[in-house]
Amino acid sequence: DVGEKRPAIASHVGSKSHRGEERPLDASRLVSTYKYLNGEEAQIWDEAMEDATIQKVVSFADQLESTPLPLPASRTDESNVVGQAAQSFNVPAPQDPDTPYVGYIMGNLRLPPNGIKDPESTGACTQVFTVVRCQPRAFEVAYGDPHETEGSLHPKTAQRFLLSTGDQFRIPPGNAYRLQNHSETADCQLAWTIIRPRASVHGSGEASV
Repeated sequence: DVGEKRPAIASHVGSKSHRGEERPLDASRLVSTYKYLNGEEAQIWDEAMEDATIQKVVSFADQLESTPLPLPASRTDESNVVGQAAQSFNVPAPQDPDTPYVGYIMGNLRLPPNGIKDPESTGACTQVFTVVRCQPRAFEVAYGDPHETEGSLHPKTAQRFLLSTGDQFRIPPGNAYRLQNHSETADCQLAWTIIRPRASVHGSGEASV
């Protein structure tokens, strides 16, 4: 097997546990027919290098380390609940300014009930989000007015949307955004990707989650 080992795929009978959660699939027939890797790496063609390389291509949720988002001093009259972000992939942008390839970062973000991700500009990056799970129409994404100073988002001029599980949204370069989970009872789980610009525009700055 390639990469770090994980426990062997277990066999379970039935589809739901006593708590209503999906049980792992009984994969005995699959593993007897095909070879499945237990690590997170595989031999992959790298177009930029023009060669086959060993790369991390899978990220298991139970291996991710989440970090609380900062709570700014400016948040005084709102909930003080912050989200937790975890990074699964970090692929640097190639240094060759003539390359057609870009870099990217991928990960997830969990907003607890009443959790907020404070306003932030994307800089030269593009950010793409998928709402993996949330209470229907309880998740808010707000965009700053493009006629105002870059990186600023004012409550009275923000453009707001309420989203549900399965919805997606994007933040183009140079825009400010803010996220909030309005649910009182349910977490909101998001998957995100930050697309980095090529080396020729690296000086424009880079966003973070």
